[in-house]
Amino acid sequence: MPEQLSFTGSISGELDRAVAVAAVATSDPLPKLRQGGGQPIDLMPTRTQCAEFMPDIGIGPDREIRYDYLATIVGDVAAHRVALVVRLGHGVVKVQPTEVRSGWLELFIEGQEAAPRQQLPPISITLDADRKGGTVDGWLGPGEPGTTTATHIAGQWKCG
Repeated sequence: MPEQLSFTGSISGELDRAVAVAAVATSDPLPKLRQGGGQPIDLMPTRTQCAEFMPDIGIGPDREIRYDYLATIVGDVAAHRVALVVRLGHGVVKVQPTEVRSGWLELFIEGQEAAPRQQLPPISITLDADRKGGTVDGWLGPGEPGTTTATHIAGQWKCG
């Protein structure tokens, strides 16, 4: 599946083809690991997939039904297998398909630290009207934007 994502910083290159593309899901597709009954830990995704699902708290204070939206884009950047996770949480209302009220990014790099790289503000995420792609522009840590430990990701993604 064609992508147009540029990575610069601690990992540099282009992600121009997603791998292991799966059908749209109606539940959270991130693999989880539970340790000692605590909060689940997200594991690196292995499939490129869009998912839209009702979270545990599915009704907002205005009585509108709320959805979580998640896209996982898996592919290769230089010699690294990576997984970019785009999550739009608690407040993506179906009647307003491109509105993003809250969102965040995570980057998993195969063979590197177990915890994903977390976003560094500010970020920009848009969602296409068909809900199968969008654009992203943001930095992920550790480190500060523009340093050699941070990674900048910009471009278009597709997940279905």
